[in-house]
Amino acid sequence: MTSDIQRIFDFMIELDKLKFVLRKTKLLGSDRYENSAEHSWQVCMLAQLLAQESTVPINGGFYKSPDPVTLLSCKTACLTLRTVTPV
Repeated sequence: MTSDIQRIFDFMIELDKLKFVLRKTKLLGSDRYENSAEHSWQVCMLAQLLAQESTVPINGGFYKSPDPVTLLSCKTACLTLRTVTPV
C-alpha cells in the first residue's frame, strides 16, 4: 500500500511535467509561449480569489480551503498531463 506522503510526492512529480507542455498562447509582452504549469497555476490562483469573493455557495458551502473550485482546477491540470503530448 502506497503511503499518503508517497502519493503526494508522486503527484508533485506529475505536476512538474506540465512545465514541458507548451500552449499556443504567448505571454503578455513576451515572445515566449506559456507552458501548462504556468497556465494551471494562474487558473488555480484565479479560482482561489474568485471563491473568496463569491456570494453564492460553492458546492453547498461558502469558501473553505481547499475549496472545490480550486480542487477542480488542479484536477483539470492533472488531466491535461494525460491528454497533451509534451513538445
